[in-house]
Amino acid sequence: MDALTWQLEANRLSLKLSSRDSATTGAAGKAQQHGLFGCTADGQAQLLTTHAGMTFGLLMCVVDRDRHTPETADQTTGTDLLVSLSSTSDLAQVADCLQHRDLHGQPPWSLLVFQGLRPPVLWHWNGQALRQIIAPSPPLKTPGATASMAGLAYWSQFRRNKDSLALQVNGGTATMTTHKNGQCTEHPLSLTLPQPQILQGAKAPRFEPGPIDVCGLFEEKNPGLYRSLPALVPPLLRWIAREKVMNEGLWDLRDVPSYQFSDRVLNRLGVRASLHPRSCALPQPAERPVFIANHPTGGYDGVLLLAWLLQYYPRLRVVVTDALLSVPHLRPFLVPVDRYRQARSSTLNVKEAFASDDALLIFPAGRTGRTQEGRIVDAPWQKMPVTLARQFERPLVPLHIEGHHSRVFNRVAALRQRFGIKLNLEMLLLARDFMNPPCRHFVLAAGKPVSVSELEQMGARDDERLKALRDQYELFAEQLRCQLHPPTAAITGEVPV
Repeated sequence: MDALTWQLEANRLSLKLSSRDSATTGAAGKAQQHGLFGCTADGQAQLLTTHAGMTFGLLMCVVDRDRHTPETADQTTGTDLLVSLSSTSDLAQVADCLQHRDLHGQPPWSLLVFQGLRPPVLWHWNGQALRQIIAPSPPLKTPGATASMAGLAYWSQFRRNKDSLALQVNGGTATMTTHKNGQCTEHPLSLTLPQPQILQGAKAPRFEPGPIDVCGLFEEKNPGLYRSLPALVPPLLRWIAREKVMNEGLWDLRDVPSYQFSDRVLNRLGVRASLHPRSCALPQPAERPVFIANHPTGGYDGVLLLAWLLQYYPRLRVVVTDALLSVPHLRPFLVPVDRYRQARSSTLNVKEAFASDDALLIFPAGRTGRTQEGRIVDAPWQKMPVTLARQFERPLVPLHIEGHHSRVFNRVAALRQRFGIKLNLEMLLLARDFMNPPCRHFVLAAGKPVSVSELEQMGARDDERLKALRDQYELFAEQLRCQLHPPTAAITGEVPV
């Protein structure tokens, strides 16, 4: 079995492709080939020995996954894919090129793309369908007897050897190391892997131990109710909200740059997502899109969408409750809204965000959805995104998240509503669900952008436009659910990588 592993730090990227003995290999004794694939200006791939140029700062690795692939297909598949992607300069162009490429008849492969020193994006072709995986975690394994890597990195073919080939990029320098027959050889490379301009979250945040204080936040938002609580309740609240566990986890990630935080959290907790095949292409950053998303599971909704959208929009802001300012890594991306006090200040924050050129992410329901008739349904949407999108002439892009929260959450919510309790007791369980995810695989999708002119035609008033927009989103979401096979694939299924 061959495996591709990677390690991403603040200023360094390390890649390693290793091979182990395989009883299924039928090509014992064949020569092992190592090389570096580079692209010339005219898009021609050539096999190099020590040097390659990386014009756009994209590092691409192709891993073939078919044990029965003919001997020459390893190189052909990787090379052809490399040539077709040689003119791409960012992930959006890579995604567009893959969507328009005729893949039928090709053996299964996986494409891992690093854009500078950001977390990678993974595309997987299983021989029938292409799917993008959000926040992939190493290692990437192939059951076949051969593995190949192609791109602005290297390609290697293994035959019954415990050999490995590694690439390390540190700043503007890179080194390729080969281990063959017990001998280690280093090859200095002339690579250019610039870190893309990241205006937000480029450094690890200033960090103090224990940033999350559940009882302190409760007292700040509702001091009268907090002071009336019995003495045993505050420690119980801390335990239910898993305050100690969350602070320990944040402390472990204290040196992680903010723009890598969401991917690291998902990898740490074993949660990932894939894009639905019907997901539309994302708008260009220059279009100043405003993403409006459903809110089915609480914390994971924001973390998943951050991991996805930050790959395409380095300047991304998220309109959320100011309680999330307790998480230092998230602060560079937040537009805080106080739902209990300072309504005027919150409105000004949101208007300033809409007036900027930053891409925006908003959850118009404002709170986590609840289960109704076996399906998670959003609360009524607020019309603020519609009003401000028209005022500042920004397109709205609907996003759908397919996932679920825990049965305990659903039962507590049902009991609270049955007994007429107004306090949202189930919200205390969101932190518990976050640390022990009831859903470990989500499906994401982007709908067709709605321009300002199209929004104007949806009604005479903003509440009418909001209703038409919500109806359009619900139809889009229902079509996505109907295409998930089996129906529970979005909840419990695993996407093979």
